Amino acid sequence: MINIPYIKKEQRPVLDEIVDDAMFDLVPDGKLNYFLFKLMLSRRTIEGESYKFYRNYCAELRACAREIERRYMNKYENMKINLNGDVEE
Repeated sequence: MINIPYIKKEQRPVLDEIVDDAMFDLVPDGKLNYFLFKLMLSRRTIEGESYKFYRNYCAELRACAREIERRYMNKYENMKINLNGDVEE
């Protein structure tokens, strides 16, 4: 099982620095997609092309999306239901 984003605290500072450097214009309007795809291409060059590499990279991206949905989208949806009322069945 992939445990993102719950990595050990001592591993975080280096990654936090990369995130801080990328924040200048990295928004989800195509630029984030480009960045993540280029990151995959760069890692593939280092690690080599394999089914396992692609599977693990895609699994990490899906796990990140699920975490965003679990922690933020669900909370936002519930707030909007409380504010505007639920859809009637």
